[in-house]
Amino acid sequence: MHAPRPVPFLLALLLTLAWTPSASAQDAPRAVTGRVSDPDGAPLAGVTVRLTREDETLVTRTDNAGRFRYTGLRDGRWTLTVMRIGFTPVSEVIQLTIDGEYREIVLQERPTQLDSVLVSARWTGVRGVVYDARQLAPLADARIQLLGTDSIVRTDTSGTFALEMPRGRTAVVRIERDGFLPALRSADVGTGRYVEFDVPMDTANPAPKDYIDMKDLQLRLKMSGTRSVVVSGDDLRRSGALSAKEAYNESRSGLRSGVRIMRTTCVFVNGRARPGFPFDALRASDIEMVEAYAPGSDISRTLYLRWPRGAPCGAPGPTEPRYDPRWRAEYVSVWLRDG
Repeated sequence: MHAPRPVPFLLALLLTLAWTPSASAQDAPRAVTGRVSDPDGAPLAGVTVRLTREDETLVTRTDNAGRFRYTGLRDGRWTLTVMRIGFTPVSEVIQLTIDGEYREIVLQERPTQLDSVLVSARWTGVRGVVYDARQLAPLADARIQLLGTDSIVRTDTSGTFALEMPRGRTAVVRIERDGFLPALRSADVGTGRYVEFDVPMDTANPAPKDYIDMKDLQLRLKMSGTRSVVVSGDDLRRSGALSAKEAYNESRSGLRSGVRIMRTTCVFVNGRARPGFPFDALRASDIEMVEAYAPGSDISRTLYLRWPRGAPCGAPGPTEPRYDPRWRAEYVSVWLRDG
């Protein structure tokens, strides 16, 4: 009888490893996942979901199914805050472990802040509430400016504000308060008698140095020519298109203006020139507002003066349809959502 042959060392090692939990499994990333819906169970897309821990803040938005997901988190105590315009914010503390956490969040609609006098008078404009994103407390004395105009108001003790403006315009609103990151919001007042904003603000230290960018934006909106257009983020996302260019081409304001954004258009992002960067590289879901200027329509010349001399505009790509050069955008300024 032959003695059993010993199992080769390499084979034994492989078999051992096959039954040993991998390092990646042992150190599986901690995750916070969930779904956000309204009281009827319908998913809510585009909801802002924040996770904060000490000085760390993470921000994401729910997808079309109302889902959100964070991975690779540290163990410990996190604060989850869920916010959407027109709904009461929800905040809760999560003690995160290796097992992760899942949350089903139901947002309750918040009654309108408009009083009966304004409603009966068919008041048109922008109203809203500004609050601390971490504490969910109203912020009084925040400065609200309707860009392109000289209209400025401040929030009251309940954090609310109202800015009157004619119907049929795209409102661009800048919100500032000492100690907080400024916010930019856009909306089409033409879609109704008024628009309401919820504006959560995160703390900032030190404050961002964007005074020149905002001054230039204010000047452009005041002096823009007839062959220019401002498109709100909501208008961009109305069609469901993913790329910024497709969304712009299908937006109401973009179509109505006749101004076409090309791959050769010079692109600015948050006030900064982006040589060699095509507009269609951006995602519509990330954009708060777009300004587009055909030749000669940026009367302020702020974009012309800030574009690096000799720097390339846009990027090579597929052949595009021919358009009248007078209506091809020379510059496009994109402002990203701040969460």
